[in-house]
Amino acid sequence: MSPYYRVISAVLLVLLIATLVGLVITSRPIGEPRSGPSYRNAPFYRLAKVTQDQFDTARAVAAHAVTREEQWMAREVLRIADIEVDLAFATALQEATDHPTPLSPEAQEISDRLKKAQAQLDFDQAEIERLKKGLAGAKESAKDALQQQLQSIQAQADLDQDELDDAHQDLIRAGGDPQGIIQRMKQRYEAREQANGGLQNLVPSGTQNSVEETPSRNIVALARTWYSLREKIVQLQQAEQGVRAQAADLANRREKLNQKEGKQTAREPTPPAGGPHAAQAAGATAPAPSKPGAARMSSLKRRAADRKNLEVLDKRIEDETQLADTYKRWSTFVQERERQCVHRLLYCLLWILIIALSTTVIDIWVSRSFAKLVADRKQVHTLHSVAGFAIRGGGVILILLVIFGPPTQFAAVLALAGAGLTVAMKDFIVAFIGWFVLMGRNGIRAGDWVEINGVSGEVLEIGPMRTILLETGDWSDAGHPTGRKVAFMNGFAVEGNYFNFSTSGQWMWDEIQVAVPADSDPFAMAEAVKRMVAAETQKNAQLATDEWRKVAPGAAPQAFRGEPVMSVRPTGSGATLVVRYITRANERHEVRSRVYRAMIDLQRRKDAPQPEP
Repeated sequence: MSPYYRVISAVLLVLLIATLVGLVITSRPIGEPRSGPSYRNAPFYRLAKVTQDQFDTARAVAAHAVTREEQWMAREVLRIADIEVDLAFATALQEATDHPTPLSPEAQEISDRLKKAQAQLDFDQAEIERLKKGLAGAKESAKDALQQQLQSIQAQADLDQDELDDAHQDLIRAGGDPQGIIQRMKQRYEAREQANGGLQNLVPSGTQNSVEETPSRNIVALARTWYSLREKIVQLQQAEQGVRAQAADLANRREKLNQKEGKQTAREPTPPAGGPHAAQAAGATAPAPSKPGAARMSSLKRRAADRKNLEVLDKRIEDETQLADTYKRWSTFVQERERQCVHRLLYCLLWILIIALSTTVIDIWVSRSFAKLVADRKQVHTLHSVAGFAIRGGGVILILLVIFGPPTQFAAVLALAGAGLTVAMKDFIVAFIGWFVLMGRNGIRAGDWVEINGVSGEVLEIGPMRTILLETGDWSDAGHPTGRKVAFMNGFAVEGNYFNFSTSGQWMWDEIQVAVPADSDPFAMAEAVKRMVAAETQKNAQLATDEWRKVAPGAAPQAFRGEPVMSVRPTGSGATLVVRYITRANERHEVRSRVYRAMIDLQRRKDAPQPEP
């Protein structure tokens, strides 16, 4: 075994063992949560101002409830959070009434303006009432004047009312009216609750289309489920921590109120003999209450208000504790689902490692089996490569199935795969269709002289996919074979074009140019050259004419002539004779040699021009 395979096998075995250990660990269920600690002994913190953060947190968490158990706990969380918010508003209103905050200079100025506006409005209301009474008992002659005064005062009262509302809004914005701020917050909270249709509509009902409830058991789906559960656990833990901190602040405040009440009780004077009835009787004979009696009455009122606040705080602490315990139970339930998800993920990872290890072992066994063969080494190497590719490809496909799962829409996947293969194998498909075109009547055959994509040569083989030529021609002479085989995909027969210079005789036109000096008669020379070339190619010209007439039946063959064609072109030094004649492709060089030999015979004459090199 090579070092590469040893390292791969060792790594896979280590990962396999680690996965098995993880499966054993995650197979243990998480225990039921215990009840939360009493917050009567919790650390004390200062109570925060009234907000709906807890309800907003509960609302955000409840939106992610998927299972029926989670939906039940979400409704319980929302119910307790709603009660807590109502109690918080009531406590804040009581505090704002009992302990008004000092006004800032800006708020004091607005408050003075508010008082003036209120006094002016009260005066207007009194005037309106007075004028209405006067109008009811006035004479007819005085009613018009009183009616005008009443309308004027009513218009002024409307303006003063607007001024009062504006001053009140300015006071709220400046923080000088805590009761107004809290009332506005409560109204917004109630309006939002009504707009949502109540608490029940904030919790999803029934089975939801969530990634947490996906039936797929592949790595991608399980990873998405785990991520969603992890995010939910973080939200629940943060919500629980916020509730416990709020409960600790409430417990701190309750303790301070208890201490305050104890001090007030210690400073309170002892009631007179005879009890409260005797004090009341003594007070009944007195002309006015004494100052100690008034102070005691004020102290009793404060103690009653503090006792009421203590009862509200006890209720809020109980609600906060219950809310925190509900969050804890919900978080534990989601953690159990997360454990199950991780357990399934480890199972998938185990299958991946088993597939990878099995693929490696099979690949090693196949390599050793091929190493024992004594056949052709090239063939053995090719077979080994194909077998190794098939084994690794099968392993990769199985691993991908474990990661992504089997396709659910098989028809759509098959259509997409077919379209992709069609695009990827477009050249092969077109080449196969082109093979049928080449096999047709106007196609090509082995031995034909053709030109494909600018390459000329003789056809050696025509296969279903490729056509192979023996290239002829180079930079010096296009008729000489180069000895190279050129392969073309058969798609040129469909998408491109090709030239077939062959019939059964493989005829082609060749050309020779002859230079005629200025002192010679070019026409006489042209006639002599034409007769000479016609004599050399007479037999081929007749055979080509007969064959062309057979290939193209009808009236068209009448235009086919295999006779030489002569043309005279004037040049600066005389003239140039261009003669074109018919010859077989494989006899081209032999015919050209005979024509050159005849030209040399003409050159020996005194009046013969020199041929162009």
